[in-house]
Amino acid sequence: MELTAQELNKFIKEKINPRVQGDGGEVSFVSLEGQVLTVKVQGECSRCPLTSGCFKDWMVQEIDKVWKKQLTVKIIVKKPYFWDK
Repeated sequence: MELTAQELNKFIKEKINPRVQGDGGEVSFVSLEGQVLTVKVQGECSRCPLTSGCFKDWMVQEIDKVWKKQLTVKIIVKKPYFWDK
């Protein structure tokens, strides 16, 4: 299977997101530029202190299982609007 933005978007929607939704989180594909995958996290994932560490490592492992590629994952945290007040 080729590593494309379209395939990664589908993979995140079908494999990654359902797992984090069980804990009240949400992750969505933003872009793939070279070896850098950018995702947006919302919900409980946006508050979790493990998002930047273990979450990225877990995503890299899951992607590597399918495509045998090591990507760098960049996370954009989407805070709820009321956190800024």
